[in-house]
Amino acid sequence: MAQTIALGGISTKTVQKAAGEFSKPEGYGVVLGAGAAVALEKLLFSSMRNLFGYAIEKDGRTAYVAPDANGNPDPENPLEIAPFMRILAKAGLALAGASVYIGSKDKMAKFAGLGTMAVAGFHVAEDLLALVGVEL
Repeated sequence: MAQTIALGGISTKTVQKAAGEFSKPEGYGVVLGAGAAVALEKLLFSSMRNLFGYAIEKDGRTAYVAPDANGNPDPENPLEIAPFMRILAKAGLALAGASVYIGSKDKMAKFAGLGTMAVAGFHVAEDLLALVGVEL
């Protein structure tokens, strides 16, 4: 058999083919879109703490708390609306990514929209599961 990589017996030809696919605009466009989604979520949530709160670990679960007078998390002041506002923001970001994917003619922009949609969509699903007690 052809040369193989020690881990999992994957052939070097398969690895070379995968690297070739990744180096196309579609490949790095998806990665850029995914990174942009994560960065946009972080920027949005950290710039509007009164609306999105702080995510803290409390009793083994994620809890959202309001900022105190100094802008620090106040564990004694839960922000009940924060999980829903975060879901809405992430859903909006997923829709924006879908719009870019559907509306763009440029391959890299199209797949950046796909990456944004995928990450934000996964985060929506993750948050919905957390609401019913399933944390990933």
